[in-house]
Amino acid sequence: MLNYNKTNTSLDIKITNDYKYSTFYYIIVSSTIFLFISIELLLGAPLTIMNFAFLLVLSAIALSNIHSVILIRIINVNEEKITFSSLFQFLPPHNKLVLSINKIEQFYVTKKGKLKMVHDGKNLDIFNLGKHEALNTERLLEKYIGLQDYKISNDEIVKKKEKKNQKVVTTDFWNKSLDNISQLKIKDIITVMDEDYEVYQHFKCQWKNQSQSVINHLTNPNHEILLYYNRSMYENIYAIEIKIPFYKFDYNDILHDLAIDFDYRDILLDLSIDDYPNRFFIDEEEYTKEYLNSGTFTSTISPHGVAAEQAVYFNDDQSKYLRFFKINGSSISFFKGEKINNDLIKLYS
Repeated sequence: MLNYNKTNTSLDIKITNDYKYSTFYYIIVSSTIFLFISIELLLGAPLTIMNFAFLLVLSAIALSNIHSVILIRIINVNEEKITFSSLFQFLPPHNKLVLSINKIEQFYVTKKGKLKMVHDGKNLDIFNLGKHEALNTERLLEKYIGLQDYKISNDEIVKKKEKKNQKVVTTDFWNKSLDNISQLKIKDIITVMDEDYEVYQHFKCQWKNQSQSVINHLTNPNHEILLYYNRSMYENIYAIEIKIPFYKFDYNDILHDLAIDFDYRDILLDLSIDDYPNRFFIDEEEYTKEYLNSGTFTSTISPHGVAAEQAVYFNDDQSKYLRFFKINGSSISFFKGEKINNDLIKLYS
């Protein structure tokens, strides 16, 4: 799980493992068996090679799971330096690494979920975080420091463009003020692109990377749309969405990327979003994987919240996107969105 805090002069990131109940199960079971065998040995049972090997295996299982629970990775960025450190890090690459900001060229994530960086021409291993947290950490650092995101290695998990000479904006996305869109209620009236709509349904998603999504289902006698608002560490997005049927995909291209030969909708439902392909085609346009989210989805039907995940893909100029949205691991929907300026939205109290 990623948490961050930004001030005018620094960025602090803390990353902990999103462990499961099975982790504690393995700790309890392995520790109990280890204790039982140890007591038997203390009471006079012979120490055989088999018993000794079994104790070593149990110790390794227990310590590995305990380590995954207590391990904390910390990144601190100030105006001059970036510091990577770990609490309870017993293995390489490092417990603490301090580097100058002005020599950072790029961050990237490998296909195995390892966060790496290019610093002063050298490739450095940072943390092995897993695909989801590594991608979110990469995006956050690049936006804060002001790095252009471009292709570094063929081993990257996300397909990227070649480097361009362009200035990176690093300030606008840090606006933390909640927009009134998040406060809309059913039956409220809103104008989008000079057309009036009534709020029919209202949904919220709180993501583990501290970003939020607010989705308003809007209707009028002629049209039905989704107004999507996402406030994140990367940027604030206002968009109009429509739900797209799965047959609109370029079927053969998806099969090629996923290396499957049967109904891909069922595959996408069963597949972890971490393992979704890097690109999709629809209406002869390519969309590339940009970021992943997991968190809690709430609505009038599920006020207490259910588990949700989404994978978001953008087109080349970042004006349009595809959003795969999974609820509770049992249903999946697909949306196509187009960004709009917030001055095209008018609210009425």
